[in-house]
Amino acid sequence: MKFSMSAEKEAAVGTAEHIVRNKIKPIMDKVLEGAVLDFDLERWSFISIIMPERFAADYPEVAKHHKKTKVLEFRLPIPFNEFLHSDEKGQISLILNALEKTTEIMSKFKVPDKDRETLRHAVTRARDELMK
Repeated sequence: MKFSMSAEKEAAVGTAEHIVRNKIKPIMDKVLEGAVLDFDLERWSFISIIMPERFAADYPEVAKHHKKTKVLEFRLPIPFNEFLHSDEKGQISLILNALEKTTEIMSKFKVPDKDRETLRHAVTRARDELMK
């Protein structure tokens, strides 16, 4: 299974999201290496939405299961002002919180509890490594 990350962000975020994504992504790749799931999944795709509240309606939370390509895609909002005013570890934590939330949402696609726990554990391991 592959893990992908990207973002839809307001210009005021600058490079901050890109910097924290470049810290999170390789660690998630490492902790997911060799993960075995019962659910037929090729890719877990996470897109953070870091936009001011006035644009919230234009960027709704999205959760999709693309059965043909075996992709679970999630677009979740990150609190804009909190992200802007957090240090790097705080920004990492905000994104990991949203990533962890995707494991809860997966239940609507009938991802088994065991698999969701495996993915949640991967987020926890990434958090442990990044918050040292």
